[in-house]
Amino acid sequence: MRVGYPPAFKHLRTLIVKRLSVLFVNSKLKAYGKSYSKMENLDQEFKLALTKHLLFKSKVKSFLYGADIALNPILDQRQCNFGIWITQIGLPNYGHITEMVELARTHNKIHEHAIQLVNLKKAGKEEEAISGIPELEKIADKLLDLLKNIQIIAEKNV
Repeated sequence: MRVGYPPAFKHLRTLIVKRLSVLFVNSKLKAYGKSYSKMENLDQEFKLALTKHLLFKSKVKSFLYGADIALNPILDQRQCNFGIWITQIGLPNYGHITEMVELARTHNKIHEHAIQLVNLKKAGKEEEAISGIPELEKIADKLLDLLKNIQIIAEKNV
């Protein structure tokens, strides 16, 4: 039996689609020669990271509520879009910032917790898995705070 999505998920999905649309349009403008300042590029870079993280959370919650989704990005942080951002953009460009190393650790932690929730769901313990969402949100909030702090520090160096 499938469980319907709570209204918050529908709202989150709408926000993510809007954010991705803005990022897509901005990337097309760049391709057509519109130039951006370093500050605007930095802001876009961090907005993209935020969007990737929100998509990860949405995938975890969707699976826990019964959606049939690919689990690889949840189970393997190297396949997660936010994890790819960390290794390809975050650490190379901002690894000198202490919070960036902590962000990578927190990213590992959120995946560990998500894997536990997925395993509970697979074992038929849906309610227990869903009850782990607040801890997922707590870790996610820490991750977002770190991401914001990294952006603030990076902007001071632009």
